[in-house]
Amino acid sequence: MLFTIFVLGEVADPLLNETPRFGYDYLERATGNFCNVPLSEGGNKVGEGAFGVVYRGTLPNGTFVAVKRLKEPFPKQFLAEVRTLQRYPHQNLLPLIGIACDTTANCIVYEFMELGCLQSCLANENCPMYWKRRITILTEVAAALHFLHTRTPCLIHRDVKSANVLLDKNWTAKLGDFGLIKESSGDGTTRTEVVVGTNIYMAPEAYLGIVSPRMDAYSFGVVIMEVLTGRPPFTAVGGDLLTYLKECHSDDITPVLDSSAGVWDTGLAQKIYEIGATCTRLERAQRPTMEPVYEKLQNLNDICNGPVS
Repeated sequence: MLFTIFVLGEVADPLLNETPRFGYDYLERATGNFCNVPLSEGGNKVGEGAFGVVYRGTLPNGTFVAVKRLKEPFPKQFLAEVRTLQRYPHQNLLPLIGIACDTTANCIVYEFMELGCLQSCLANENCPMYWKRRITILTEVAAALHFLHTRTPCLIHRDVKSANVLLDKNWTAKLGDFGLIKESSGDGTTRTEVVVGTNIYMAPEAYLGIVSPRMDAYSFGVVIMEVLTGRPPFTAVGGDLLTYLKECHSDDITPVLDSSAGVWDTGLAQKIYEIGATCTRLERAQRPTMEPVYEKLQNLNDICNGPVS
């Protein structure tokens, strides 16, 4: 049977029958035999995560795609990602094109995001992101999370970070990497014995196995602070970004704003900082859900950019 590789306690998902298929050898040719030379050096390797390596592939018609080849079978993560993208399409979720699954390896094929990830764009001094564009990107990520959290059952991403926010050629943000996504019912709170995520973005309760939409809100709050300051969430020299901001922030946010983004509207920036500060409160109950976060950001984005379509 085609789906025997998905067993390991999982029931084969009929939804996979509706997902376009690629042969592994086809993707091998498209990616130059999964060339591990970085894209920046003329190769096809885009990046690498815990579960897989992402490559740029070129289809026969010249279209670029992104191909994630899982390092191991990882049937649960593979199914979680494919199910989410197949069942819940949204303009700010990374679009799924197809899959490859055979005895060689499991691969997921997505639309190729020409501008890469938000983390890389923030660090690229040769391509500064104007502050108005940053507000739009934050609004789009908030829209994606609000969408996931309002599905039935609730979908909790569990690995929200700037490296998982992809940008297409028009700078539209697409949230990606759904291998750790968790379904939950009721108020969205559940427990897990396996602690997962990226440490510097993780809410305190995540280390106790408590999973809820507000853990995504915390992670998103860290992303907000990255976008405002242009600083990574942790550096060996500067330490933890949230601690740094708490120590140096006063009534004037101007000194911590990323100057490469142009001349900020400090009033708007202050309001966005306050959203980030409430999202990153240590007590889970004191954090907002993504609904008011999205609404506030949408209103602020409308003020400086016009309505998001």
